[in-house]
Amino acid sequence: MTTREASFWENGMYKVLLLLALASSISTAATSIGIVLGALLMIGQRIRTRQWPAMDRGIARAVLVFCLLQCVIAGMSLAPRESFSEVWGTSYRLLPLFFAMMYLRSVQQLRGLFIAVMASIFIDNVVALRQFFLGALPTGFNVTHIFYGDHLLMAIPVLLLVMHKPYMQIWAKRFAVLTLIFTLGMTALSYARGTWIALAAMLLVWLLLDRRWRRQVLCITAVIALGFGLLMAVSPGFQNRVESITDPQHSANTERILMWHSAMEITRDYPVFGVGQDQFVRVYNTEYISPLARERTQDGNPLHGLGHPHNNVLKTASEGGALGLLAFFMLYGYLLYRLYKGYKAEQNGSGLSSALMGILVWVALQAAGLTDTNITQVPIMREFWLLMGSLLIAGRIEAKDIDR
Repeated sequence: MTTREASFWENGMYKVLLLLALASSISTAATSIGIVLGALLMIGQRIRTRQWPAMDRGIARAVLVFCLLQCVIAGMSLAPRESFSEVWGTSYRLLPLFFAMMYLRSVQQLRGLFIAVMASIFIDNVVALRQFFLGALPTGFNVTHIFYGDHLLMAIPVLLLVMHKPYMQIWAKRFAVLTLIFTLGMTALSYARGTWIALAAMLLVWLLLDRRWRRQVLCITAVIALGFGLLMAVSPGFQNRVESITDPQHSANTERILMWHSAMEITRDYPVFGVGQDQFVRVYNTEYISPLARERTQDGNPLHGLGHPHNNVLKTASEGGALGLLAFFMLYGYLLYRLYKGYKAEQNGSGLSSALMGILVWVALQAAGLTDTNITQVPIMREFWLLMGSLLIAGRIEAKDIDR
């Protein structure tokens, strides 16, 4: 393949990555278009040049094994056709991971990508703030305020990265500071309790991992705690929301606990393969829902009831059994291992580690996933895998740029 041919495919994919980044928080339809265009570019490159671009073999193997295990589970599902459809959707959402890792080449491209992500975050926040002033829970372009909170969590490490990377322009750094303050404010106003817990988990992990930034992390934590304290002082509703996190009698808490018990009962009855992907909604609402549960389908159709147990691990266990848990922990565990390995390689450099920010994004997703099922949400996972690919490869790109 000639240099000119390589540039054609890489430039095309970079434009696709910019589309995915700009649409990541604001348009599922646009990200769908981006993924299709990216897939067509890869296929076109393969046909025209008779070779694929260089691929990270470790990541590729982990994803391949994950997908194969998902296919086995779908084959044993209570409704194989529906489960295979869900497997396809899950696999499809993984493509931005490969787009970023295979086609990002320079710090200039990283800069453009991060600016596009930052713009998407800012637009989402503007819409959410307008909703708040109109008297509604802020959701931005998302279905619920809880899933809006997941986007906010993933935004925070990216904004911190933009603020501290030497290849970012000064205006971009200033805009990142403004957007970070905006994002932290909307995190509080989202009233998403799982988001607050995940934010605390992110800060704790950062504090434990990176000694060089402990003073800054403590300062950020103190500012956030002060902000929450002021909001609690002036808003009884906000205070009640914070206090409800530890209230065992709170209706949302009791409902989640009941659903967790039901998910464990399903796992006990289907221990190896589970009930199949996307089948929790059917079996829960027809057989396993607790008599004490308040959230029920209103029209008698089980498919209109709650479709997940508000927990990633229990959703995986009930729908995939032991095999599903193996696939889940293998994929996300390997991803965390690679991020940590990248962080150790970047530790001797100056500035903020891209891989470390990737770890914080990973922590955000999994911590928020302890109280809500976010791994099945299309916008969240597309943004997550795009960020994972970008942050995994960023350290290598930055190192090559310094070497030159």
